Amino acid sequence: MASETKSYRKFLATSVTAAAVTAVAASSVTAEEEQTINATSFTDVESDMYYTEAVNVLDEAGIIRGYTEETFGVGDELSRAQAATFISRFLQWDTDNVQDPGFPDVDADDDSADWYYEHVAKAVEEGVIQGREDGTFDPEAEITRGETAAMLVRALDLDTNVNPDHNFTDIDNYYEDYIEALYAADITTGVSETEFGTTRDVLRQDFATFLHRAGTWDSLDADFADVNVQYAGDGVVEVTGSVVDTVEDDAVDVALDLDEDDFDVDNFDTASLSTTADLDADDSFDATLEVVDTEGAAADLTEGDFAVELTYGYLTQAFDEVEVVDEDINFQDIGGAEENIGVPGAYNFTLSADAAADAGFATGEGETLTLYVDGQERTLEFDAEENEFFDTGAQGIDTDAIAEAVVAQYEEEEDEDEDENGEDGDDNGEEDTGDEALTIEDVNAEEEEAGLPGLYNVYVSFEDAEAAGLSTEADAELTLHYNDGETQAFEYDADNEAFVIYGELPESIDNLENPTVEQ
Repeated sequence: MASETKSYRKFLATSVTAAAVTAVAASSVTAEEEQTINATSFTDVESDMYYTEAVNVLDEAGIIRGYTEETFGVGDELSRAQAATFISRFLQWDTDNVQDPGFPDVDADDDSADWYYEHVAKAVEEGVIQGREDGTFDPEAEITRGETAAMLVRALDLDTNVNPDHNFTDIDNYYEDYIEALYAADITTGVSETEFGTTRDVLRQDFATFLHRAGTWDSLDADFADVNVQYAGDGVVEVTGSVVDTVEDDAVDVALDLDEDDFDVDNFDTASLSTTADLDADDSFDATLEVVDTEGAAADLTEGDFAVELTYGYLTQAFDEVEVVDEDINFQDIGGAEENIGVPGAYNFTLSADAAADAGFATGEGETLTLYVDGQERTLEFDAEENEFFDTGAQGIDTDAIAEAVVAQYEEEEDEDEDENGEDGDDNGEEDTGDEALTIEDVNAEEEEAGLPGLYNVYVSFEDAEAAGLSTEADAELTLHYNDGETQAFEYDADNEAFVIYGELPESIDNLENPTVEQ
């Protein structure tokens, strides 16, 4: 059996007309996505303290603001009203149309309660706070670490039926279960190895640290997925993606981050550097930035590096892998009349040898490319006379689908999975994948034998990946393509020196007969 190694490059269209359709070759500037943590100017926040990152992140997210631009309030205690407000902001609670919380000292008509009233009321609705024995909330009272533990565990819905191994000697009280739940969730480590500090007042920097650690808890861990950044020229930056594990927010803030060494921000119209994209019903978003200079002319962003910073609630990430437009691949519409009445058109496709070579493809007599467009798989053959790859007369292609066309090239290699007698060697229960570097281990054969989908581990060792010309750097990504067209990303496992997918359950065993891997 021959195995296939794929050299991959995507082409994206910028415009579609009835007469001719021009698409673009995308060259990638590879860099990792990274959490953006902007340093603040707080003079009372020392660098490299256990709370430094938490304070900076939560201040930038607008969850716990400093007293002034220079002072955060390190060492100050926190009031009960402040704690309820910060938790409400952190969890993105919808505080519109809240019910009266029922506390005589939390009054909607009291101007001094304007900043916290709705947050306290929502916390009551969520079962996070219950008030004092006398029926008051006591909003201005300082909150203890024990009370903080109770609030956070209720708000985060953490499991209190845990028995973690700790050395705290001061929690044999009402708050014991709450404190142990926080400790089991890695949200607290105590004020010392033997003391949680239950009756101590919580400090502002410690509360920020609790929330920051809770932000990595699975139930709160919103994230961006399938983010694609394209520079289409003339200052136009197109961004698409989705949000997983959404909270209450229904929009994503999109901002351009220009490299200060390459661009002078003062030369740009700052309003054109950011926008807000609403989430669709499937939590996806689509945004376009039309960047202009102070004179209103389209900006040229090819002069330097830039990133797109996305913000969703307290989550902020910068993406600087940018697909850059270049008019190299051409789609010639030869069925314009059909297209104009809403019928998918017919097309000729060509890709110049120079553009193909720039994309990393082999060119020359006998070489071919594979074009994936609108569910079709087309073969582009090399024409030595015209010095280009071509395919003619493709029918049933939807014009809108051309923007998502993908071109790939496969190189065949002989599979050496035979013993000296020419018979298939023993694979010890592993699936024959059609790719020597890919190993699929059946970890639930009984289900498979009963006709049910099997449970598999899929992995590619770093050694095999490097032999196939793939990167194994820490920021490298690898994607598995199943037979039915579905894809899944591998995890980077440095300890086992492999890219891995653990416990995958495909809809059909046939999906694992001849999968391919791409980078």
